[in-house]
Amino acid sequence: MKKLGAFLLGVGLIAGVTFAADSNTATSVNVVGFNKITAEKGKLVMVSTAFKSIDGSSLKTTNVFGGQGLPTATKIFVYDPITSGYISDGLDFRGNWGTNITYEGGMAFWLLIPVSAPTNVYNISLSGEVPMANQASNLVFNGLTMWGFPYTASVLWTNTTLAKNSVTGDKLFIYNSSTGGYSSNGKDFRGNWSNPNMVINPGDGFWYSTSRAMFTSVENKPY
Repeated sequence: MKKLGAFLLGVGLIAGVTFAADSNTATSVNVVGFNKITAEKGKLVMVSTAFKSIDGSSLKTTNVFGGQGLPTATKIFVYDPITSGYISDGLDFRGNWGTNITYEGGMAFWLLIPVSAPTNVYNISLSGEVPMANQASNLVFNGLTMWGFPYTASVLWTNTTLAKNSVTGDKLFIYNSSTGGYSSNGKDFRGNWSNPNMVINPGDGFWYSTSRAMFTSVENKPY
């Protein structure tokens, strides 16, 4: 916990967040859905995306956030558990995004609208193909992983494969905008979670902490 606390404080990514999800879908050849994010300037938003590219191509930041009228110097940060640092993309004055980040289902990231933005609040949509495979896998690293549920559905945390296969001392951290800090959920030596009623909603990003070696978590489709 000492290492975790120092990391969370050191990166300076504890900030206010407003988030809303919309589960409306439209059916064509693919099942398409979207989540809505409301971001205030100067405040970080921690979210995740389970969407996939409709045409099967790699999703870069311009595919996810381009054309939404975001201001110059908007930034995206993705935590790299291998280097314990961040990979970032930014929107330059020409309206071009960086290409450092590739978006995959189940990943989480920070979005930051600069304090210099001309508008106080920005409404942003994340959209794409709804994942329909029966299973989805994600790597979980020793220490901290910035993660999200890899399907576009709300799920009781204790019903996830990750929670069921967890061990004593594993913890989950979700940013709480009302308190300005994190809500934690830990597994004790009896095998019980401190908040068994915690729900992970579409678009929620969170930190997962474990002392285990890296492993693959395979989630089953809930819909």
